[in-house]
Amino acid sequence: MLQLLVIDESKKFHTAIESVFKDEFSVRSIPPADLAAPGNVGTPGIVVYVGVGPVQEVRKKVALARRAWPGALTILLLPAISEAARLRGVSIPAHTTIFGRCSKKRLTEIVDDYKEVLRYAARADKEKAILYSLVEFTSNYIPCVYICHRQVLPLLMTLASNVGWDPERIRKLFTAYLLILSSLDRERLSSVMSGNDSSAETMRDIFEHVERAVLLLEVDDRTEEMAHSLRYVLKRYDGSGYPKDAVRGDDIPLPARMIRLSLDYHYLVQSGKSESEAVFILNQRGKRYDKRLFEVLKSLVGNAEETVQRAVYPLGLAPGMVVAEDVYGMVDGRRRKFLSGGEILTPKTIEFIQRHCDEFLDITEPIQIRENVEGAIGG
Repeated sequence: MLQLLVIDESKKFHTAIESVFKDEFSVRSIPPADLAAPGNVGTPGIVVYVGVGPVQEVRKKVALARRAWPGALTILLLPAISEAARLRGVSIPAHTTIFGRCSKKRLTEIVDDYKEVLRYAARADKEKAILYSLVEFTSNYIPCVYICHRQVLPLLMTLASNVGWDPERIRKLFTAYLLILSSLDRERLSSVMSGNDSSAETMRDIFEHVERAVLLLEVDDRTEEMAHSLRYVLKRYDGSGYPKDAVRGDDIPLPARMIRLSLDYHYLVQSGKSESEAVFILNQRGKRYDKRLFEVLKSLVGNAEETVQRAVYPLGLAPGMVVAEDVYGMVDGRRRKFLSGGEILTPKTIEFIQRHCDEFLDITEPIQIRENVEGAIGG
């Protein structure tokens, strides 16, 4: 069981954090003063630091924690600071920082995002640790690179394992690819990583950028194989894309095919598509991807292609819709559940919701509805 360590300057948040994660982690709390002698703590996978003192002092303590447990994910909570601008230029070496109030849901989501990466990072050798540290450094300036690394890498490594390719080799290759991309124009890179730019002009520019790195890697026997795979990441299975040569199908290096598929899935999710919509769209693209790899990816994300989830405001509800998750409201100061996940909406239920939503339902966020893909996505 992974260990989660809480270091709480406020002396009042650690109990709540412990209660959230006690069933999933071995949770331990220590006062900041114990950072001077961390030898008895063990090796935590996650460190949650709650900082309420002067920012410069918080930075020193977080730096001590990073040196004590370099392989741990470090999450910094700054409940008294509302935004990054108030750090006044101080750079704190935490993996992620949460400003102001932090809900249990948000903290849980952050930990979930990192768990798979931590599982692999725990076995990292020096070479892998260097690559991981470079990505972490890059993330301070280009957050989309780190988001992509932590979200795509676990899926990509599992995909590789399922088709009999070394997961650690794909880790190195994919990390190198992201580091090459990180020197692109930041605005363009962010647009690509968010799924908002896949134009032919941008893909050509990315290929030319990667090709310059590939030419350098080719001159060394130790990186020649890596260079060959990196060159073909933008090549589609049907032979279209880059480079403009006759290579197609299984002649495209397998790691390049895996990275292309995983990145395109990531881009769709980042652009706002649900997992199921992303799988559906990839399938509709026909011969762009290795069909065998696509089937493996589809199995890894579950039967997501069968249903999609979308947001519907109360006035747009219709009989027969299936509620995707529980819906709560406030009555007389108490939180009360009005709809249950999986519930099928009836005309009577819809009438009740529409009549009373202004009184007790939080309509700043719509109700999540689950539908079959065929009924939700056209063509």
